[in-house]
Amino acid sequence: MPTGYTYSLPTPGAPALLGAVVIEANNNAMTVNGSAKTIVASGTSGYLTYSDVAADSLIARIATQITSVGALAAFAITLDYATGKLTWNNVGNGVNATLVFDPDLIGYLGLSAATLVVTAGQSSVSPNQCRGLYLPGKFPATQTCADGARGEAVTDGRTTESTDGTTYTSYSATWYENELEWHAIARALIWQTFESPMNASYERFWGDCIRPGRRIRYTPDGSVPASYVTYRPRQDSTTRLGLRRTVDAYDGLWDLRLALRTGATG
Repeated sequence: MPTGYTYSLPTPGAPALLGAVVIEANNNAMTVNGSAKTIVASGTSGYLTYSDVAADSLIARIATQITSVGALAAFAITLDYATGKLTWNNVGNGVNATLVFDPDLIGYLGLSAATLVVTAGQSSVSPNQCRGLYLPGKFPATQTCADGARGEAVTDGRTTESTDGTTYTSYSATWYENELEWHAIARALIWQTFESPMNASYERFWGDCIRPGRRIRYTPDGSVPASYVTYRPRQDSTTRLGLRRTVDAYDGLWDLRLALRTGATG
């Protein structure tokens, strides 16, 4: 076994792709037990549902507003990578938590209604997966680079040659690209029409995160969520990202390919 690598058995549903969601000032309002609160607008960079950096995490921002109400100081929100759902934990408090969110927020939180009541001493699980979080249910079948690698270097260098044989090469950018590909994905995780759980489909993820070109975090092991690589879709995503049906007789078998770049310099 090569040195420098850690091998482990994959847990179905543990790997995840998290796409950034943009929270604007017109949809960042919420109330906590009748007290008006707001989530800091994310700007165009967007929040990730979960991040080990609190300022980058949507659920950390929301938890800060909830725990600012003294009677709910022990309230906590956690993300289950295996299901993509949030757990709203009010176990450590002695009062009910009545949370009311702007209607535009509820999809990003996996909720089905704007009002969520979490009884004192209990917890509640969102019925749906968070939008912006896609779970293919397995590790990639093929990958350009190893997990944790930033990708293969790609450059747009151009070389010209003069009549005396002198050459000149110019570069304007260098980026690092990694192509992730999954096979045999059930259609419940492909098309919105068949989504199970709700918000889980690649089609929705494409519309929310890939098509707008938002950053995407690949977490190979949800049990270690601080281990990840952050990518951005290629600019030519309409031709480089897609689905390919592999077995015509069975709707559940597909190829799913993501060509992503980690960033650019120069």
